[in-house]
Amino acid sequence: MPEKKPELLAPAGSIESFHAALDAGADAVYLGMGDFNARQRSTLLTPKTLSYLIPAAQKQGVRVYITLNTLVKDGEIPAFIQQCNTLHDLQPDAVIVQDLGMAAMMQRHFPHLELHGSTQMTLHTLGGFEAAKRLGIRRVVPARELSLRDIYKIRNKTDLEIELFIHGALCYSLSGNCLASSFIGGHSGNRGRCRMVCRRPFTAGRRKGFYFSPKDFQALDYIDEFRTIGIDSLKIEGRMKNSSYVYAVTSAYRAYLDGEKDRAETEAALKGDFGRPKTDFLLSGPQATGIVSAGAPLGTGLSAGKIIGSMGSSYIFEQGEHPLVEGDSLRFQPQNGQEGISCKLLSLKENSSGFSTITLQGIQGEKEGELFIISRKDKREKKWRTTQVSCTPRTLSPHPRVSAKMVMKPLDHPTPKAEKKKLYLRFDDPNWIQHLTPSMGTLICSLHIQGSKQLHPEKIPAGIRKKMILSLPPYIAESETGAWKKRIDSLKKAGFSRWMLGNIGFISFFDLSQDTLYADYSIWTVNRYTQKVLHDMGFSAFMYSPEDDILNLKRTGSSRGIMPVFMRIPVFVSRVRPTVSVQSVVEDSDGTPYGLHQNDGLTQLVSQTPLALTHRIKKLTECGISQFLIDLSFYPPDKKMVDRTVTAVQRSLKLEGDLFNHKRGLK
Repeated sequence: MPEKKPELLAPAGSIESFHAALDAGADAVYLGMGDFNARQRSTLLTPKTLSYLIPAAQKQGVRVYITLNTLVKDGEIPAFIQQCNTLHDLQPDAVIVQDLGMAAMMQRHFPHLELHGSTQMTLHTLGGFEAAKRLGIRRVVPARELSLRDIYKIRNKTDLEIELFIHGALCYSLSGNCLASSFIGGHSGNRGRCRMVCRRPFTAGRRKGFYFSPKDFQALDYIDEFRTIGIDSLKIEGRMKNSSYVYAVTSAYRAYLDGEKDRAETEAALKGDFGRPKTDFLLSGPQATGIVSAGAPLGTGLSAGKIIGSMGSSYIFEQGEHPLVEGDSLRFQPQNGQEGISCKLLSLKENSSGFSTITLQGIQGEKEGELFIISRKDKREKKWRTTQVSCTPRTLSPHPRVSAKMVMKPLDHPTPKAEKKKLYLRFDDPNWIQHLTPSMGTLICSLHIQGSKQLHPEKIPAGIRKKMILSLPPYIAESETGAWKKRIDSLKKAGFSRWMLGNIGFISFFDLSQDTLYADYSIWTVNRYTQKVLHDMGFSAFMYSPEDDILNLKRTGSSRGIMPVFMRIPVFVSRVRPTVSVQSVVEDSDGTPYGLHQNDGLTQLVSQTPLALTHRIKKLTECGISQFLIDLSFYPPDKKMVDRTVTAVQRSLKLEGDLFNHKRGLK
């Protein structure tokens, strides 16, 4: 394969960062607009501003990609369509999307907008790329968990463009599969409102640590291989970072790609990102270590020292590794590990005692904790802030090209009349089978390809096999698909034909004329358009998201939907090896317990307090939902527990647990 020079794609979370990216030599920039981008806490650029910035960039040969990469609730579809109408006028080079339904809607009603599949789609196999292509997606930003081996395998077999992250912050959980912020923090990461729960401290036994806080990603050592195998775009993370970061990182990679700096010089330049310690994550394979350093909080910035006390409106400061300079932007990290506070150094005075007295803008009151330098004033910032663009702005039409009514009319229907109640029981340990009978409901067994929880078909009566659903994990690496296909084929021969999939990429494992497919909740379905897409893909039923809320369910009630009413929530699902013992119980800063589990190379942090909606069955039935799930995964086999939960569903009794977002709303 001939070597190609990949596109260098930089973040532009503000006007200043936009100009910094262009000055640094970016080939393309990506930025957010409105309510449907995965960085709601960044500066959002208005359509009017973009009407100038987009043509200004394109005039210089720089491509512009707009992010609409969140899940879209059903009632938000009209606003989403309005943003698509605006994008029709703005004419960006592409739109980055996550929601399957919205991707399909845009392919049909806005075919001129080029679609790129967000990393939030968790596309990580060749089958996932093929499914994305059928949705009209031209470029895929695959899950960050891919190894170089997996990337190479997919690149050799797809004609879709591939865009890889090469630098920036990492999530502990699989791309697009984190429920921690939603369950613990009340704001969904799938909706662009991540509260960075992975950066908080947890306690395991008597040890307190930052067990789920990864270092920052840096793939400098792999750039040449990416070029060789034909990767189309190299992406820098950081729409919430400032313009100095954007310029420092973009210019460093630009110089390396152009041959103006060698590896050592580029690595030295990249220290200007003021980020965390670096890792190449899982590029070397799933056995990679050193991704998490549990002993210290891994907030961004260079360690400057500690605030050890207060003195009036000033603070007593103990100097650390990196000296402070007046005007520095800092992050104060409290000792309790909670989210850091941004502040600015106003003055610094050294004392004869060896300590310094500092004054800070942005924090007040008694404080003790660490200070990190997150940026240093750049003389170019004023220029970027005041740069005038010379171009003819795009005209924004007041008349929508596509109306929401036209899009939604085929989907509008009266609330379906609830059918006879149907119950599903899922379990992850075959030993549960001795306590379950088909009369209770449809059995769903989670499949494992290794370990003690593997399913042995010969131990299951043939009559049960035909009715049992087998559930695949949400992540199967491309290099592992051969082993999984072999396992699935052997189970088909044993009489199994019903399958629950956690990723659209696994459809290619099955024959739709012989197999019945169900979409698991990790194929996020929070609007009716996504329901239609899944039906068109061949799924006979789908699982509602456990983070969904009752108001959205009233709009999306379907006889094909299965609602989880009792389950322990996996808040993290990760390919990163755990830094504490598996089967440990860890607690967050509020003392809430979570269990740590590992199967088939996936680490899962699971709430000990279950989602419990059994007493809400009547309300859910009024929404048109008639299928319900009891998920016994992460519980030891126990007949009394089965009897209790099944009875609770049948009689709509309340069980001890958490409502999650059911009443407070999916934010």
